Amino acid sequence: MSVEFLLNIIMIVKSIMMRLAPTKKSVRTPSSTGNSVDLSKFNEQQKQIFNRIENLANFDCELELKDSVNVKFKNLDQAKKDEIFDLALSLKPWRKGPFEIDDIYIDSEWQSFIKFNILASHLNLAGKSVADVGCNNGYYMFKMLEYSPKSITGFDPSVHTYLQFTFLNKFIYDFCDFLCRFSHSLLSRQYCLRASWSREFARIWSEI
Repeated sequence: MSVEFLLNIIMIVKSIMMRLAPTKKSVRTPSSTGNSVDLSKFNEQQKQIFNRIENLANFDCELELKDSVNVKFKNLDQAKKDEIFDLALSLKPWRKGPFEIDDIYIDSEWQSFIKFNILASHLNLAGKSVADVGCNNGYYMFKMLEYSPKSITGFDPSVHTYLQFTFLNKFIYDFCDFLCRFSHSLLSRQYCLRASWSREFARIWSEI
């Protein structure tokens, strides 16, 4: 292992630590799913959407993983359904997916299940820590819930796709009882999910 390689590693670690360190300008707000969110990275419209997601009621849900990630509600009244529908519209465009929230079908620009289904038979993630670099709205992370990894970390620079993830996780968090954390790293914003039977998908690497 060369000295130059070790110096590069040290520089990367220092950069990560500097990005993780809080700044005086940061405004960190705890979320309903255990997050500590730096709202200084959000514009006013994104802050409003985030607050609307946080103010959604807790729901009695069931999760079903098919080509689409499906959330089914029990006893969902029309007013709450209208609020969910309006939030889904405000989060357009949806690049990865699709998703189905009760009878609200969220189509996506990419039919992400095509790639997932090609890889599915080769996945062996049980008990492993997995990262999804460029996770977008977390579609692949949610699809991997049934594979029982130890943990997941998703990285993406987009506040917009983080809001999509937070919106979806509002329902799935309640059902699966896991912690979602949002922080900063060298690669950008980081979505972390951990559960009593933690699970996840990574397109880039998995730690064995």
